[in-house]
Amino acid sequence: MTRSPYPVSQDASCAPAVVQAMRRHARGVLPHLAAFSFAINLLALALPLFVLQVFDRVLTSHSMATLWALAGGCLLALSVMAALDVVRGRVLARAGQGLERDLAPEIVAAGRADALSDLARLRAFVVGPAMAALLDLPWTPVFVAVAFVVHPMIGWIALGGAALLLTLAWAAELHLRGPHLTAGPAEAEAAHLAAAAQGPRGTAPARSAPALAGKWRQVQEPAWRARLLQADRSGLYAAAARFARLSLQVGVIVAAAVLATGGEITAGGMIAALVLLARALSPYERAQDLWRGMTAARVSLARLAALPAVIEARRPFLLAPQEDVMLDLRNVARAPAGADEPLFAGVRFKARAGDLIGVTGPSGAGKSAMLSLISGRETPDRGRILLNGHEVRGPDGRVLDVPIGYLPQAPGLLPGTVAENIAGFADADMAAVVAAARLVDADHDIRALAHGYDTRVGPGGQDLPAGLAQRIALARALFGRPRVLLLDEPYTHLDNAGVGALIAGLDELRHEGSLVIVVSQRPSVLAHCTRVLLMDGGRARMIDRRRKADLRVLTNESPAAETAPAVVAPIARRSRKNVGA
Repeated sequence: MTRSPYPVSQDASCAPAVVQAMRRHARGVLPHLAAFSFAINLLALALPLFVLQVFDRVLTSHSMATLWALAGGCLLALSVMAALDVVRGRVLARAGQGLERDLAPEIVAAGRADALSDLARLRAFVVGPAMAALLDLPWTPVFVAVAFVVHPMIGWIALGGAALLLTLAWAAELHLRGPHLTAGPAEAEAAHLAAAAQGPRGTAPARSAPALAGKWRQVQEPAWRARLLQADRSGLYAAAARFARLSLQVGVIVAAAVLATGGEITAGGMIAALVLLARALSPYERAQDLWRGMTAARVSLARLAALPAVIEARRPFLLAPQEDVMLDLRNVARAPAGADEPLFAGVRFKARAGDLIGVTGPSGAGKSAMLSLISGRETPDRGRILLNGHEVRGPDGRVLDVPIGYLPQAPGLLPGTVAENIAGFADADMAAVVAAARLVDADHDIRALAHGYDTRVGPGGQDLPAGLAQRIALARALFGRPRVLLLDEPYTHLDNAGVGALIAGLDELRHEGSLVIVVSQRPSVLAHCTRVLLMDGGRARMIDRRRKADLRVLTNESPAAETAPAVVAPIARRSRKNVGA
């Protein structure tokens, strides 16, 4: 299935994954839902017909047999209607769950867990009462038409009542939108502050908690005022809709009484008109909730449809026997969205199996962005990144299927056991898990935990020392001895012994034929690198650790002009439009 971030209106063959999933589920269930809704609304006519027949036939003929026959038929029709309503609800529940099952794993795999709330909101709309009311809405003209058959005046009252309730729902939506838009951002900011002030895992020192509480109240205050205004307006419009509905019932009774007094309709027609009006206006009575639910579902669907292709099939990567990996960067450029100047541009170098490449430079030079590009998580704005002649991330967005170990600058442990975290939650041999832990000298400390490798860590699990958590994250990157290893400042929270174990592990992998690239500011780590890529101010140059002149550059013993010819050409800063792909 082709997935690309095109608008919702595009053809199904090129629509986003969420739109295709919606269309697929809609094609499967809409015909059944339409049939159920038609039958349910048709059977609902049994009640006004029953009232009409009882008042016009039974009360005049005094036939108890006719009464029991009519009551039995009406109850049978209503029981079938209730059964069909239950079946329709179950179909909707399975459709909503099927949509979530189709898309949620792909959203999680793509690292877009924030989109799960939109997906949950979409599922809640599909399975909720608003969808049932929406399915009944197209059949309300049937009841209005029957009301016209009873008498045109009754029909016009029903039609005008539907228009009045819709107008109230539209006005409510206009007046409730402003407070909702005001409260949302304020509540989100307040939630971040509350998370920072929480217990031992909070990001703020304990002494900052009272100050954060004061700031939280200050940020939350506009949300409280907006929610209060929203509640006031919502209550006002709900009361207006209730008053309008009851007034319509009074109006139809008065009109029916006048018509019955004039002999234009019977007493049965008078009661039947009241029942028809209630059924015809039933979806419109919930128009405010329906409108609000549809608006929220539409916004969620638009956000989901705007997501890039969620997860793509990976391109195969095969190595011939005895073939080593070789990385080739050709004039790679990267510029943040909206920035006038690129982080870097024109970066080019080659690295092969057995190399240990260091990447260093001041903060903000683009070191982490470089690693993200090499890993295939992002696409360069210009240039190509090749692995054995194949683009790591192709023009179609598919990533090369090559085992790459990647450690971001701020790694975290996920809810699960230590073994699951090291293995990346894949089915793996325990020996491979232990081997990865030993590479970073974490095996002894892990076994000292209460349950060893089965100790639950991450949010909701046991709190670990920062150094041990860092080594477990390192073991996860090194698990399976990947052919390409990318580490972003891996020594954070490690003591000198931990750094020594890390360097020894990297040397072992390098000698086994892995290509290792490590972002580092530590001279002790850079000293073990075969070459160092120095990034600074949009300029990049390769420093050969084996050359004495190049070695002096890192220690500021020699000006940059004394360096040997660079593998990476110096580059000037350029505007964003000049680095477009």
